[in-house]
Order: sequence, then structure tokens, then C-alpha cells
Amino acid sequence: MKSGRVLGVLPNLLAIQRQNGRVVLERRFLSGMEEYGKYWDGQVLAIMEPAPESELETNQDRTLAGDNVEVDPRELKFDLAVVDYKSQALKEQLARCTVALGGIQYRQVHLADWARAAKVPLVFTTEYTLETRIQIIRANGGNPLRLARRISWELNQERLNRHAIKTADGLQCNGTPTFDAYRHLSPNPLLFFDGRMTEEQLVPEARLEQRLAGLPERPTLRLVFAGRINKMKGVDQLVEVGRILTEMDVPFALDIYGGGVLADEVRGTIESAGLAKQVHLMGHVPFAELMPKLQNDYDLFICCHPQGDPAMAYLEMLACGLPIIGYGNEALAGILARSNVGQAVPIHDNELLCRVVRDLVDNRQQVAEWSRTGLNFAKTHTFDRTFKRRIEHVEDVLRAHG
Repeated sequence: MKSGRVLGVLPNLLAIQRQNGRVVLERRFLSGMEEYGKYWDGQVLAIMEPAPESELETNQDRTLAGDNVEVDPRELKFDLAVVDYKSQALKEQLARCTVALGGIQYRQVHLADWARAAKVPLVFTTEYTLETRIQIIRANGGNPLRLARRISWELNQERLNRHAIKTADGLQCNGTPTFDAYRHLSPNPLLFFDGRMTEEQLVPEARLEQRLAGLPERPTLRLVFAGRINKMKGVDQLVEVGRILTEMDVPFALDIYGGGVLADEVRGTIESAGLAKQVHLMGHVPFAELMPKLQNDYDLFICCHPQGDPAMAYLEMLACGLPIIGYGNEALAGILARSNVGQAVPIHDNELLCRVVRDLVDNRQQVAEWSRTGLNFAKTHTFDRTFKRRIEHVEDVLRAHG
């Protein structure tokens, strides 16, 4: 039987409330909340801010990322409270918690002080360093004056974030960039790699070996990208990569999976560049259908992320036995420093990235070695192992709090 303890989870995401009482939540968030419940001895409570339905399109960073589901809160495996994060109602929900786990951004930095006043230990979760946030701003482009204002705002927000991390009782860092940047500020930091691949979803070793056995004789290298089709993910650079590879006479095929604001532009650029035979925009494919394709049909993951967000795609590709060739942002560089699973090039150096791919045409044994190493790395960071590790860390913080 579960104890009376309550783990409060305060994510960066917003909840969209329907007039009929139902709520739209991100499917990935739901799976994470249910995973917390497997390892936490007590009740799990999600405390989320409300969002109007219009924010589904205009503010996806804090709302939902696309894989959404409408639910009846009464049927959830956890409690749900939808309140403003700067309201008295939030203080009342926080007082219910034995310990709280919250994201850190401008609507949440005050939680450290509020939790301390309520004598509730708080663990923050971080994803983006200041450098990454500024890279994201620049990647999205826009008016130079507006960019300067946004960067100035982020510089001030970084000061507030650091104060909050110092005040909180613990820190969980998604990926190496924020772990390296902020671990010295916290009395109890943890590094983890967020992914959604369970032990059962990893590519079976026999299947991987079958795929690798055909690698030496394959006429082309089969390249793939999967993710949101936007500038933050560098999808606009993939067509340029395809163009350079074609000029180099590299035998390749590149499939791009996902949906997003740049889909029509990328499709048009592929056609105008005469790359329709080599580069294919595959559209959005549900995760469950995409995984077998990644495990069976491709050799390398090409990643032109111009910023260091700890994208789940890194871990998911490694779990499929796919090495990563990509821009050496903070996140990928951190992974490669811990495991030899691919190769990084300077951000926006598409010429060098293509030379790496060209060299691998004649060095397919290296591709095979990276594939096996990547799978081994993913095995230690599966969905279940990661959430178990995170709850153990929360328990450590709770014990230290007394």
C-alpha cells in the first residue's frame, strides 16, 4: 500500500482545460508521470498552469509538443491541479507536498523561496544553459533589435535561475550541458539523460547484427533525421547537406521524419535543388511505427541542431543502434565525451560534416562499431532506469532535508 507522502511535479508545460472538464496534456508527460508513480512510495501530484487553447499553436515551448491527448482528470493515475504558479492556490498545493520536483524557467524561479517558506524540499530540473537559450534565439532569427532584447532578458533570467538553484535542495540535470554549468551551485546534483525507450524497445542485438552484416555490401549509406521540422532543430541545413553530398558523389539517401513550420519550405527546397531522388520528407510518423523503421532501415543519424538542447532524439537513435553525425553543440559534445558513438563537427560546418559521411562510405566498420557502442550506452539510460534513478535522487534529497 502506498504511503501518505506526496511528490509534487511542477513541469514547464501548460495544461489546456476544456469546458467539459477534460484536459489536454502531452502524451509524453503522461508517461513520465506514470513512471514516477512506479517508483515513488506515495501519491504523485501534477501541478500545472492553465493555458488557453490558442497557446497550443503560439506557445508550444510551454504548452504541448504535438503528441497530445485529451483526458478526464478523474481517470488519471495521478492527481492533477491546474493553478496559476504565482497564486495563493499554488502555495496551497505546494503545502500538500512532501517534496517537489519542478522545472526552472521564468514562471518558476520563485518556487525555491516559496518551498523553503513552506518547509518543502524542492528539486529543480534543468535542460537549457544560457548558451543554449541564446543559440535558440539566434536560430529562430528575426529583427536584430528584438533579438538583442530577448538576449538581454535571458541574461537577467540566468541570474534569477542561478539564485533559485542555489536556494533549492537538489538539482536534476537533463543532459551534460546544464550539469556542467550548474552542478556546483547545488548541494545535491544529478545527471540524467531523458529518453522514452524502455528495455523492450531497444533494438535487439540480433536484429542490429543482421543490419550491420549487410552494411559492407550496401550501395548507399542510409541517412535519417527525426524531429520537429524547424530552425531550432536545424532542418533547414539538411537540404544543404544533401546538396554537398551529391556534389561529392557520395552514394547516400536521406529521409527526414517529422512535422513542423518549415515542412513546406523544406519540401520546396528539396525540389528546387533537384534532390528529390536522394532527400525525402517523410512527414510525421507515430513513434511506435517509426522505431522499427529506424532499427531496420538506416545506418546514420544526421543531426544539425545549432543549439545544445538535450533532445531525446540522441538517446532514441542510439537505442536503435544508429551512430550520430552532427553539429558539436553542448549536448552532443557531452554525449561524445562520455561514449564513442559518432562524430561532431563545428556548428554549421556542413562541408566537414559531409566529408565525415564521405569517409564513412569507405570505413563502414567504424559505423558498425559506433552502432554497438551506442546501443550499450542507451541500455544504461532506458526510460525505466532513468526514472528509477531520479526518484532515488529525490529520496536522497528528502533524507538530507531531514
